[in-house]
Parts: sequence; C-alpha cells; structure tokens
Amino acid sequence: MMQFLFACFLFDYGRSQSTQCGQCIIFYAQTFFRAENVSFSSVKPSKMTKTAAESDPLAIRKRILKEFQKVKKRIASLPEYWRRDTFWTHKQLCKKLGNDFMEYAEFEFWFLRFIQGNFDLNVDRRHELRNVSKGIRIQVDSWDPELIKLSYNTAEDWSFQHKTMSASFRRSIFERKRKMNPLLYTLVILKNPKLRLEELTLGGTDKYWRELVEELDQSNQKLHVKHIHTSSNFDLHYLDPGEIEEITVFLRDPKAEEIQQILESEQYKSARMTHFETHVFPSKFPFECFYKCPKFTLTLGGQPALKIKWDFIKNLLKCAQVQLCHISIYNNATDELKQKIQEEFEEKYPRVDPNNPNIRRQKIPGTNEFYEMEMTDGMMRIERKQ
Repeated sequence: MMQFLFACFLFDYGRSQSTQCGQCIIFYAQTFFRAENVSFSSVKPSKMTKTAAESDPLAIRKRILKEFQKVKKRIASLPEYWRRDTFWTHKQLCKKLGNDFMEYAEFEFWFLRFIQGNFDLNVDRRHELRNVSKGIRIQVDSWDPELIKLSYNTAEDWSFQHKTMSASFRRSIFERKRKMNPLLYTLVILKNPKLRLEELTLGGTDKYWRELVEELDQSNQKLHVKHIHTSSNFDLHYLDPGEIEEITVFLRDPKAEEIQQILESEQYKSARMTHFETHVFPSKFPFECFYKCPKFTLTLGGQPALKIKWDFIKNLLKCAQVQLCHISIYNNATDELKQKIQEEFEEKYPRVDPNNPNIRRQKIPGTNEFYEMEMTDGMMRIERKQ
C-alpha cells in the first residue's frame, strides 16, 4: 500500500514540482484507503478463479468462508490450535490462488470473524478507523475529493484533475496491486456524495463502467456533473438532471435510435445545450431526429453538401420547434466555396438590416415571433425571437 502511494506521489511531484505535496499524499491516501474497504454486492462470480480472487474482494471472502467450513469442526474440537489451522488454510489457498491473493493479516481477520460466528461479508472497516479519534472520524466522514475533471477510458486507464494537482492512472500501476479490482479506485471517488465535477469525459465504457453504474443505481445515487463528454455511452440516467449544464456527444456511427435516446432523457431536457459531433458525411446522417428538437449544436464532417443542409434548415424552420441551434455549414473551405455559400445564403434569406449583412430573419406563421439566422465562420445560428 505505502509503496503504491509513494510511487503515485513521486509521479505527480516529478511532473509538476508542486509545492502541494501534502495535498497530493492526503488525496491518494484517502482514495486508496477507501478502495481497500469497498465491496461489490452486485458481482456474482460463478466460479472462484485466480483472476476473480485478484479483482473481487467479496469473492475472496466467500472463498475464505468456504475453506473455513472445511476446518471448523477441527477448530471446534481443538480451539487452542485455531491459529495453526488458520495459517495452514492460508498456505493452501496461496498454492491455488497465488501467493499475493491476500496478506496473511487480512486473511486472519476474516478467519477469526468466522470462528466467532460472524459471517457478514459486507463489512466497512472504515468504522473501525472512525473510532480511533475524533479528528480521524471527521476526516473519514467529511472527505471531499475536490476533483474538477475526470476522464475515463477503462477501469485501468483514467485520469483526473484535482484543485491542486492532476494525475493519470494506467495498467502498470494496478499490476503492483493485482489483487484489487481497479474499478474500486474509481468507484470510491465517484460514489462520494460530495463530488461535484466540472467535466466528465467517457472515452470508453467497459464492463467495469457498467458495474459502476449498477452500483450507483442500487444506492439511488446520481453523479453531479456540469459538462459530460461521451463517445461511447448514450445512456445518461446516472447523471443528476439538476446539475447538468452541457452535454457533448461524439457519434462515430450515428444511429437515429441512439440520438433519440439522448433527446428523450431528463438530462437533455435539463441541459442548457447539447452538442452533437460526427465525422460522418451529411448524406449518411439522420437529420430527421432534430426536427422537433428545441436546442442543439450540430457539427458534421465531410464536404459541405449544401443541398442536404439547406433542405434540413428549411424543414427545421417549417417545423418551428427549435428555440436555439448551431449548425456547421462548412469546416475548411476555399474562399471560392465560402463566396458561393454566402451567395446562396443571401438568395434564400434576404437581408433585413444593411448594417448587419450576416443576419437574416424569417417570420414564423401564426405567431408574432421570427427566426433570426446568422452565419459566422462556417456555423449558422438559428434562434427564435419576438
């Protein structure tokens, strides 16, 4: 444990030469102390293997209980030799699961509990630490991780930005502590009720992330995030709708069902703006999803495909549901193409203000409102106004 914390400290100190060394050590110590005491009630391994033992504390405890059942009669008849039987059982499990599957002191703790007739496997040993002193109790109960940003690719590849430091975690770090499920370190941070993230970036959502979301669901807990970036997961139900302000979604292979899932979510309805980005050409993009969408930003890849985009804008204005949107008309274009786009823009939407050549207006039938359109640097802003 201490070697791991020291390695993390040296890594962070070497990168930044930070004077906030104490903050760094405290953060790592609080995070990894809690990770040692987290258990997954939702994981139900079908068979105890070395891999499961290394990654799942609850599975380890179940296996210890199973081995205890084999020797409990002998211990009951010769209680003075309980420590010998404990040591022998630990030695036998080391042969099956590996010498580092669990330190002997931890193994003896669980074995002694079973001897005493206590078979509760979901023990939070933080409560033992809380009883050491009032000062420690305050630290355990009131810890605020003070993270600003968290980026998650896999359970073994994630990074964070703290108020006083930043760090990245990679597979090589977790190889030093193989018996721990790497998700525990992420989970203990994200489940902290005081966590308030400015940004959460999901580059990938592996099985561990799905387990993490299940854990949050079971505890009826939501993540407090202001801005989420995601390119792999479009189910946002685990985010607190009252906190979310912006959503940025990168669509590798845009599908109407995925876009609709986002547009129907409470998180989308609560956010001020949702940005959709893709490298897919306009000819392959499901524009119809946005006709009844009140707010969005849409950035497309490929060639401008002006006819497709003009038709989309025409239908969008006809549906009259949008309140505010930004649509990319072109990304990188030659001066000649920009001139052509400007001419088409003026032809379709005549000027109303000579002093503002980039602004156009179109009345909304049956109302006293209108749409204001503005072309700037290849993006068109469409906003409903009175």
